[in-house]
Amino acid sequence: MVDYLVERGHREFAYLGYDARNYWDLERLEGYRSGLARHGIDAAARSIVKVRTTESIHGAVRRLLTASTAPPRPDRRRAPGYGSGGG
Repeated sequence: MVDYLVERGHREFAYLGYDARNYWDLERLEGYRSGLARHGIDAAARSIVKVRTTESIHGAVRRLLTASTAPPRPDRRRAPGYGSGGG
């Protein structure tokens, strides 16, 4: 997934997953880190969010997106075809 996103120009990433209670949780996080490293992108600790319950995901995502280090959100008004009725 990281390769796919980097190939399309993305450079800011975050990981949201469960605390490592199972081996697959560790494998997912390691896959995230190694995928970024292949492209010379640092997996900053602040971009890794681990939760314990499904209920805590909403708050974790909100904190991640409102953090002062969050990348700017795209201005959809400037997207190609906006308001022109076409795509």
